[in-house]
Amino acid sequence: MDGAQPGRAGLIRRGIAAATLCLLAGLAGGVAWGANTVERAKLQFSRDELLASTRPMSQVYLKELHGEPVEARPRAGLELRLQRIFAQMLGEAKRLRPSAAQWDWRLTLVHGEEVSPFAMPDGQVFVSTKWVGRRRLGDAEIALVLAHEMAHVIGEHMLERVSALAAARPARNMRVSDVLRMVEEEWHVARELETLMQAQELEADRMGLRIVCSAGIARSQALTLFDKMARADRGQEPGFINSHPELLARKQSLLGSMEARSLGCED
Repeated sequence: MDGAQPGRAGLIRRGIAAATLCLLAGLAGGVAWGANTVERAKLQFSRDELLASTRPMSQVYLKELHGEPVEARPRAGLELRLQRIFAQMLGEAKRLRPSAAQWDWRLTLVHGEEVSPFAMPDGQVFVSTKWVGRRRLGDAEIALVLAHEMAHVIGEHMLERVSALAAARPARNMRVSDVLRMVEEEWHVARELETLMQAQELEADRMGLRIVCSAGIARSQALTLFDKMARADRGQEPGFINSHPELLARKQSLLGSMEARSLGCED
């Protein structure tokens, strides 16, 4: 959500490459179901090609971040809230993009690390209970976090990023695995995607809020998420990739876009 890389020293190098593309966070140009899409580079690969190379990364994160799919054991308290809100937001996300209804959506809870929420392109959403707990997020704010990550998935953002890197190197005739290997070995190439990632991040904010609104959640309760994130992140060192616009600027952008698009959020 806020752009921090989820990996740590124990993550294997290929996992870091996938994480870089997935998390340095938007819709692909020409996608008909999204409003106000940004015209971007043509996709070079299919979703199946992307999943074939990135699905193993979900298992890496499960192991290295000590994550657990929600069905692994009974839940209580915060975990139960996250599971309930995830199910609610997923229903709205599927209505936004019906073709995503059959994807392998899963909520995975991370307990050992305070890592930023992120989603893999197969529909697995990772959320750290420590990250949520330290920010004291309410249900509406959690809903926006989860809806934002779902927006990254249904917008196929990682597919677009991988395609953009390959399109910039036509002579190399790259496959998805080649792009991941390139980012693994030359992480600085991800800086080429900064403008695209920032545009995707703003689009995911708008799509996420649209999902939240369709669930009948008041936008004023959801948008306080950005204030809490800004307070929690104050003083942190910037990342090596400038992938996200400033948090409070994102909040103001959402307020303006909701007025312009009249999506009917309750105040």
